[in-house]
Amino acid sequence: MKNRRTLSITVLVLLAMAAAPVQAQIDLRQGGVSLERGVESGSSLQHRSGASDCQVGQVLSPGESCTVGSQTFQVLSDGSGRFGRFGFFITSGTSIALNDFKASRISGTNNWRIDAVPGSVSSEIVDIQYDQGVAYGTGGSDHLFVGLPEATLMSTRFAPKTAAGDDREVRLDRIWLAPYYSNQFGNSALPESAPRDFTVYVYSDQGGEPGQVLFTKEFQDPRTYAGVTGFDLDFFELDLSNEGIGALPDVVHIAYGNAGSDENLLTIGPAPYSAENISHLYPVNGGWAPLWNLVTGQGDSFRETVVPIRARFLLGNTSVSVEQGILPEALVVHGNYPNPFRQETRLEFDLPLPARVAVEIFDMTGRRVLTVPPSDMAAGWQHHITVDGRSLPPGHYFYQMAVSSAEGSSLQTGHLVRVR
Repeated sequence: MKNRRTLSITVLVLLAMAAAPVQAQIDLRQGGVSLERGVESGSSLQHRSGASDCQVGQVLSPGESCTVGSQTFQVLSDGSGRFGRFGFFITSGTSIALNDFKASRISGTNNWRIDAVPGSVSSEIVDIQYDQGVAYGTGGSDHLFVGLPEATLMSTRFAPKTAAGDDREVRLDRIWLAPYYSNQFGNSALPESAPRDFTVYVYSDQGGEPGQVLFTKEFQDPRTYAGVTGFDLDFFELDLSNEGIGALPDVVHIAYGNAGSDENLLTIGPAPYSAENISHLYPVNGGWAPLWNLVTGQGDSFRETVVPIRARFLLGNTSVSVEQGILPEALVVHGNYPNPFRQETRLEFDLPLPARVAVEIFDMTGRRVLTVPPSDMAAGWQHHITVDGRSLPPGHYFYQMAVSSAEGSSLQTGHLVRVR
């Protein structure tokens, strides 16, 4: 297993930014996805039976199908999909939009899931990838893996629109991450079973660096544990299309950082990228610092690297909500933002039933330090409770959100970080 360095950052002189990032735009005629009319199987059209109307959240296994209007989506045994007569045929893609629905391949399976598409059939799929799939080399066989302090966040900037005057809405569909953790390296005493969790953030742009938090949520790493023995980046996919993120600004920053209070901290494995200084770390000297401007305590420079985050966006002319008038099926807590925060942070959640919601804040020793009075709330989407943390010293905290409804009680927990 490879060793990693600890992070002690020095700020360098600001370096000039170069040309715009390379973008790989994917439509229905690229990336292994073909578009045909009246698809044939041998000399006749593919037979379809047992079709029903597609529903948001519906999962289709090989051989199953559903319809959208006059068109049918069917999953074949090899994981590809067919749309009905005068429809579409997918050969090896992972996502395709149809009217107000999207059929998305579930990672690692041959099953597909029907999702809502916030836009019309004319929605354009834009995939953006900066890295070349390998970690940055510092010379010879040595590569730069740097352990991050607990509160550190790492971000990369994305601008999916390429034409001036493009007024289409921007929606985030999914992202791909390749995080490393302390216990994957030979100089760590942590067991293989140590938690591997992280928090994802979406920020607006403010002068070229992350500004306001637009979305945050904690996730568990879905990959099987493996020690680091090579330098190829091991990406996994996070589908964010059903997280209620909404329309985004034209330029956003996607970031992730440590979650919880465990010692299995994230490690940055930057990738070579020389076009533009688009990644940042936080907090460095109290704010966001461009990645190219930093060096480690051992003198390793992050010059011409990028935090390897990949993203897929949908650009649509109209906003269509298939959830209008439909209540959430389950309690979903979207986390709190901003996080880290200075004065206030908001806990956001969806309620399937009317409920009483109470929030308590605890320090790292388990001592309760703040209580938010309970609120009675109706069932619905995107509720929030504001936590005023100005009385708390800077540091790490936990929240407990107690939700009581006619069907029982639920206790949700999460991690807060207050900074000066």
